[in-house]
Amino acid sequence: MKSLLDRIANLVATQGSVLVRLITTIVVTRAIVQALGLSSYADLAAIQAAVGLISVMGNGVTGACVRYVLKHAEAAEFSTVSQFITNSLVLVVALGLCMAGVIALLALLKPTYFGSVGPSFAFVMVVTACCQLATAIFRTGNFFHERFVSSSIIQLTGQITYLVLMLVMLAYTEIGLWAIPISRLAADFLALTLMWRLFRKLLPLVRLTSTHISVRCLKSVLEFSGWMVFVYVNTYIASSGVLLLARPFADDLEFSTLGISLRVATSVASLLTCFAFLTNPPIHKLIATGDHESAMPYVWWHFLAIGLSGIAVFSVILLQGQNLLDIWLGKSLHPMATSSMCGFVFSLTVGVLASPVIAFYAATGRLRSYGLCCCVDTIITFGLLYTAISCFGSRSFVACCWLPGMVALTRICVCCYLLPLRLPDLNSLTWRNQT
Repeated sequence: MKSLLDRIANLVATQGSVLVRLITTIVVTRAIVQALGLSSYADLAAIQAAVGLISVMGNGVTGACVRYVLKHAEAAEFSTVSQFITNSLVLVVALGLCMAGVIALLALLKPTYFGSVGPSFAFVMVVTACCQLATAIFRTGNFFHERFVSSSIIQLTGQITYLVLMLVMLAYTEIGLWAIPISRLAADFLALTLMWRLFRKLLPLVRLTSTHISVRCLKSVLEFSGWMVFVYVNTYIASSGVLLLARPFADDLEFSTLGISLRVATSVASLLTCFAFLTNPPIHKLIATGDHESAMPYVWWHFLAIGLSGIAVFSVILLQGQNLLDIWLGKSLHPMATSSMCGFVFSLTVGVLASPVIAFYAATGRLRSYGLCCCVDTIITFGLLYTAISCFGSRSFVACCWLPGMVALTRICVCCYLLPLRLPDLNSLTWRNQT
């Protein structure tokens, strides 16, 4: 386990990287709204919502990769680690090709969905998403060593590169929204290259060759990531899924307001996710050695940190959300902006709250049970969202921002009972074993 000083350094590094990403989001969103208008931002939000599906599927692969790398690297089985890294990268490429097919099909069925930029814009965004997933896979070396300073510097470099390129293109070219995918692709490729070099230093015994591609390993990754996908699809429905369902019923002002509200909530969730980077690796390692009781404090510290941080952010948005948006964008959004922001922040914060519960299920080999709970959650949430938006249209948008979080909170409570986890008494933290 790392010392307190190392953990503080990791926290500062990860939070610093996410803060830079947050600043980048603030600057980029304002630049797009000011230079191209809310209608262009609505087109961008719609495409990002569709392309975000590949990140959902890919997060299952990266989650499986982290789990197996931590497990086998801890046992010095670096040949097995090489297999899992290689096959995870193969799956990322396969997901990219599948998503390209989905976009092509969507372009045939509903060509107006992509607005003025067309499906080619979405294809480039898919390539950038694949670069980001590959970067996340190579970051598993940092998870194993629990050292996030260097990887955070790489992410910071990518964000600054993206911001500078995007602003220059918007100011000095006439390519409009195309400045986003072009600058994003260049920055992500740079980050991928740097993360790969860092990965080679952290795990020098890992080799990536075509001989490591195996059906058995692919099956293991798919079995694990398949259940993880249910977890991430649930988050997708709570965020981008709302935008996809709302698109046919919203005008540009309403849709851009929803898109910007979701962008704010996603940035908040990214800040809160940094706590998971610090708690999940030791949870996996401790449970791998059978030390369940020592892993429990990380769960409760995570719950406490996420809960207090989420309440603080929620309070700021509730009190000054509309004023902050007006200052930020320089334009007035739909009056539902504050309510929709609060709803998205609530729903995504609840999702982050579940991170250590997922880690416990994954580390104890019970991810299938959690995946089934998320599957039921997703079906209920999607059904409620679809019914509400279909029946009430734009009048239901605010309620739809809150609804996924309420369903997810119920799911977390049920899963904490079934894990089995039980709340600590006044004297100690306990773990209830189950056979």
